Amino acid sequence: MSAARALAAVLVLGASPAGLAGQAKLPPGRLAPAGFVPAGAPAMAFTPAFEAVAGSAPRAELSGLLSWGAEEDRPLGLRLGFGAVRGGGQSYARSGLTALLALAGAERSGLRLAVGAAGGTGQGPRRTFTAGLEGGLGSLQLGVHTNWLQTPISVGDSSADPYGLRPPAQQVETARYTDAELSAWRRVGPVAVELRAGLRFGEEARTGGALAEGPSRWLSGAMRLPVWRRLGMEGAGGWQPARPELGRLGGGFVRLGVTWELESADTVTVPPQRAALPVLDGRLVHAGVELQVRAPTASTVEVKGDLTDWRVVSLSPGEEEPGLWSVRVAGGPGVYHMSVRIDAGPWLVPAGLASVPDGFGGWVGVLRVGPR
Repeated sequence: MSAARALAAVLVLGASPAGLAGQAKLPPGRLAPAGFVPAGAPAMAFTPAFEAVAGSAPRAELSGLLSWGAEEDRPLGLRLGFGAVRGGGQSYARSGLTALLALAGAERSGLRLAVGAAGGTGQGPRRTFTAGLEGGLGSLQLGVHTNWLQTPISVGDSSADPYGLRPPAQQVETARYTDAELSAWRRVGPVAVELRAGLRFGEEARTGGALAEGPSRWLSGAMRLPVWRRLGMEGAGGWQPARPELGRLGGGFVRLGVTWELESADTVTVPPQRAALPVLDGRLVHAGVELQVRAPTASTVEVKGDLTDWRVVSLSPGEEEPGLWSVRVAGGPGVYHMSVRIDAGPWLVPAGLASVPDGFGGWVGVLRVGPR
């Protein structure tokens, strides 16, 4: 079975008809009125990449991710991931859903419970179950996850059936492992740099297998360079553990890929002439860039753009000056594309900024940050 056919089969098996119908009809605004259900339509990212692992043939990989982020009033977030890997005469395709429950704090600053399940076809696990905790503060994140894998393997003597008239006998290889991984990212000019360090412990494959081939400790680095709008180049290298559920081998590796990020209709920004707009300003500080939004009547203020790596970042109200909201992010002098959202409404181009089309039917503001 080719990787493309395997991926199609997994997507059909891994998502319910109701779920597919919901993805095909993503209306603007909220998906449901319930305060527990994820809000809005998903952010989407697709990444084709090539990877070379020491001692193995190069492999081609295609992965995608749809994510609904948790918010303060809606603590449930969802991630729908899928992918296919092919190389060295083998192929594997997978899809899965992970639910994130915010136990404290916001999506990237607090504690979250993660529970997921995935299915696959090809040379890899048929079923994977995941449970763990994630948390951190801003760009520093720590995650501890336990994975249970079930992989069918052929057993018996094939010489007893030289014509292949009978299906081969199979048994299920079970495996379990726990990974603890610390990651940190920082923006250096237009480039986002990320470091990852991890430790694997606990029980591994009961009958051997791919888990024993990778390191139990690892360190890797990655960087992303924006090319145009939401299109970027990614490069990574170092040491990585074996991840059979993702079709990845363990050992020293180098990976090069392209990432395309896009968002659905409910996040299209509003052009300046159609809304009363907040004022956004950015200034250099010792720890990066301080973003300030003047919105006297707002209850919540959020920003996103290439300065935040297109992550939604919440601002805090000022104590000394009412109506002035601020947040500090990693960054330096430069020209950035930014949008603002007030009280969970539509994304807006801030007042006083030049507006340019974002290439997806919406608008972004051009923010210049430099020495004062």
